[in-house]
Amino acid sequence: MIACDLGMTVRVPGRKAAGAGLALLSLGCGLAGPAFGQQSGVGLDWKIESGPARFGGVAVRRLELIRGRALELTVEGISGPDGSVLGSLHVACPGRDIGSCRDGRISLQPARGEALSGRIDATPAGVELRSGDATIALDRPARGTGRLRARDVPLDWIPDAWLGRFGIVALSGTLDVVTTIEKDGGRFEFEVSGAGFDTADGRFAAADLALAGSGGFRFQPLAADVGLRWTGGEALLGSLYLAPPESPLTLDAAIASEPDGQWRVGRARLAQGEWLDVRGRSLFDPTGSPWLPEARAEVVALDLQPAWRQGLQSLAAAHGWGRLQPTGGRVEGVLAIRDDRPVSLELQLNGAAVDDPDGRVAVSGLDARVDWDRDPGRLSLTLAWDDAGVYRIPLGAASLALTSTEGSRLALERPFRLPILDGALVVDRFDVDDWRSDAREVMVDAWLVPIDLARLTRILGWTEFGGKLSGRFPGIRYRGNRIDFRGGLEVDLFGGTAEIGALAVERPFGTLPALAAEVDFKALDLEPVTGAFEFGQMQGLMSGYIHDLRLLDWQPVRFDAWFRTLDDSPKRRISQQAVDSLSTLGGGGGAALSGTLLRIFDDFPYKRVGLGCRLENNVCRMRGLEERERGGYLIVEGRGLPRLDVVGYQRRVDWPQLMAQLMAVTGP
Repeated sequence: MIACDLGMTVRVPGRKAAGAGLALLSLGCGLAGPAFGQQSGVGLDWKIESGPARFGGVAVRRLELIRGRALELTVEGISGPDGSVLGSLHVACPGRDIGSCRDGRISLQPARGEALSGRIDATPAGVELRSGDATIALDRPARGTGRLRARDVPLDWIPDAWLGRFGIVALSGTLDVVTTIEKDGGRFEFEVSGAGFDTADGRFAAADLALAGSGGFRFQPLAADVGLRWTGGEALLGSLYLAPPESPLTLDAAIASEPDGQWRVGRARLAQGEWLDVRGRSLFDPTGSPWLPEARAEVVALDLQPAWRQGLQSLAAAHGWGRLQPTGGRVEGVLAIRDDRPVSLELQLNGAAVDDPDGRVAVSGLDARVDWDRDPGRLSLTLAWDDAGVYRIPLGAASLALTSTEGSRLALERPFRLPILDGALVVDRFDVDDWRSDAREVMVDAWLVPIDLARLTRILGWTEFGGKLSGRFPGIRYRGNRIDFRGGLEVDLFGGTAEIGALAVERPFGTLPALAAEVDFKALDLEPVTGAFEFGQMQGLMSGYIHDLRLLDWQPVRFDAWFRTLDDSPKRRISQQAVDSLSTLGGGGGAALSGTLLRIFDDFPYKRVGLGCRLENNVCRMRGLEERERGGYLIVEGRGLPRLDVVGYQRRVDWPQLMAQLMAVTGP
């Protein structure tokens, strides 16, 4: 038996140039003899060490390979092609054979986070790594082929440096992969289970994702056929929330590289059940600008109701429309994109129906068509519906058509008539100037065919009163989510009129809608007014105004209101209940005539009545006809016998409290 025990160290200076290698020196001696029945070898102990080096796109700061009692490999400062530091690697094999590693130990220390460790088996036929339940194997089932197998691999093994490029701060789930590589290409299958992620800003997240994919690829030229399936889990992508799919969502595509470095999607299809079928093709350049030189998508089928549940509802909710309930409608169309921008669109919607539990809008039998081409600036839009409603006000069947003209103007092809109860809204002009710009402006000329107020107030749930609502709007302007009305509404009610001018509405169908207006009342007959609101009977004529009116979410937040009876009213009498109601609003409390001799009279003659309120900061500052001693203000000035004056003393009234008092005195 011959023993060899020689030590040697070979140091190789590091070089930054690609392809720098390591010098390897191996010395050994051995003796084979029949007595042993096998070759018995004793090799030299040695150590190879290198400074900074690069292997293709991977760089290392230091590499060390030692053969002593065992075989050990240490690689420090591993960096990816983008320069991100991935960490350090250490492998220890109990044997001394450099060609194999049976039951060895492997550990990876990432740049950030906990170290990963496991066992390794390596032979000329393949390598297998095991850590906990996870297994990664690379083997050669036949000459000229290779196979990668991974099972139960935790996704959080992906280095933080890579996740940080996408803003991901937490990643979970497991990955199974089988990939077979041959000379000209190969095939792959993968499955992701229980995947979840979060970003630092919280705008993107997912939980319990279940994804699967399969396909084939070839090397010359580089191309692939890919099939993906999303079968479970949920995701948040900005304002878009993707609920767990009711049936598998699939994506099939054929991708091939182009000689100029771009990639071509020869075919792609996104499908889910029978309600979604979108097909397309494109050319894209992941590193260039534009990123999408050209693309075409054909919507073969898109049903609104399941699409709403799958994700559209979340987008609508971001604008205050999340409670809408589509019950029908199918979309078909074609979209073309060039240089990252849409250039043409043909879209057809058939048989749509939408309801809003909040009562803001409803429509059924809705058909729509859009035909748009960017380069000539052409747009044609048609809408038609069988039935509709706005804020529970019934609207009849109607249709309209808009067509673009020269000078970037979009206009009605013909006057539009929208039935409203027994009247109608007639639009003679609807022009959109510079409709392709964000600064577009809408101008409308319209008039209102008289509408029965009794039916309208009943539908709105208001106290019912009669009269007619009509008006002319010689110019309505819409710009920046704000509607300004030129002209005004005129309402015939209670024998007099109400004129509404300076009307403006912001965010009419969005969150926190706002309204501004000036309202003037002329010669209202108090007897039907007080009778309608159960205020107590009053006779006479009254005029007044509500100026500087501001509503937020349809609730008053500011106004200056004043109402006064007319001196030339033919009849001027007020009942005990009306006296009590006015006394309550003025801070005098109810039952003003209780305990007095005046309670024996049913009503009283009056000379004049006046009451005002200026609302600001949720407080109403009250005023009357004139000032009285002790800080009071005159509300009712009596005349004749029995003479009765009503004086208010409460100057500042909490608005919710005043509303409660008003509801109390006018309620049943």
